[in-house]
Amino acid sequence: MVTLRIVRFFLVIGVAVLTLPSKAQACSCGGTSSSLAAVTGADLIFVGTVATVQRPTPRSQRNPGGSVGVALGPGPVLATFDVAHTYLGTAERQVVIAGNGTDCDEPFEQGEVWLVYARARDGQFTTSKCTRSRPRARASSDLVYLDALERKRPHGIVFGDVLRRIVRADGQPALQGLFEPLQVVAVGGGRRTELTTDPGGPYQLVLPPGDYDIWVEHTGRPVAAKQSVRIAEGADQRLALVADYRD
Repeated sequence: MVTLRIVRFFLVIGVAVLTLPSKAQACSCGGTSSSLAAVTGADLIFVGTVATVQRPTPRSQRNPGGSVGVALGPGPVLATFDVAHTYLGTAERQVVIAGNGTDCDEPFEQGEVWLVYARARDGQFTTSKCTRSRPRARASSDLVYLDALERKRPHGIVFGDVLRRIVRADGQPALQGLFEPLQVVAVGGGRRTELTTDPGGPYQLVLPPGDYDIWVEHTGRPVAAKQSVRIAEGADQRLALVADYRD
């Protein structure tokens, strides 16, 4: 097990007030964050498979109007993971992650493989939708970042949200989150890196230090102005991208 020694610091994130898709989740995380912020705030980082999920036992309760309903018993949802690889913290064969009882809890299901950023609280490890924990299949950029840290060759990060320029019903221009995934492309140093946005538009590119041109594509066609950025080793920077296209 290789323990990552990270210099912890506070990140101040500015959040713009935007028109978001109506199907956005109730959990609010205060804006998109990067893998650097996730590592900085974590006590344990690992990749593992959900072995079991223990949920509180349902119980009946009498409502004020006299009707009888069903409520969950006391205690958090507990997900036990078989750990495949530990990036930060003490390596264990199994780890139990406790839910917080909020809309920000991750919907772990048995058999799924996850990358988990966990925090220690009251003798338990917890995580949430605001920590960049995610299914292994959607964690490619996070794993590139963590693998580079483990090799002591830190990459840089450019991250943010892809927004779409629209015209509202009243004829006024506006920006909104995405209802469909788009591709974010970075070209520099003789290589092309491409990723698909998360639901709603967040993205993160993890790149070796250097100069890059970054833009957005829809069905293989550029739909955003090209922006030039310099990626610094071990640093992150926020970059908003605006896509403009017709359905």
